[in-house]
Amino acid sequence: MVESLETKEDRGRIQMVLMRKALVCRVIGAASGLLMAAGNMKGVLAPLQAIALIPIFYLGASRKARHRDMLSAGVYMGLGYILPQIVMLRFPIPVTLILLVHFTIMMIAL
Repeated sequence: MVESLETKEDRGRIQMVLMRKALVCRVIGAASGLLMAAGNMKGVLAPLQAIALIPIFYLGASRKARHRDMLSAGVYMGLGYILPQIVMLRFPIPVTLILLVHFTIMMIAL
């Protein structure tokens, strides 16, 4: 009986750790996407684009993140990259959706 309680607690802890890692990957992806977009909005901020790739490269090189977490980081990077630009340029909704899908796929493949 005691062993089953400990394993349930251990499973809960493991799930919490995995959820935190997934959240960190998503935040890193979104922040990288926003930094990439900042360089396109104002030319003075262009050096931030080089800095934006460092956390993504770290995630890929450290092997701490699962493939699913890396995929979600790429999705959030694509969304963080394209959404501010689309809002700034005020594209029509069909063009927005096409560009959103295109750039999200492009950022995942990066």
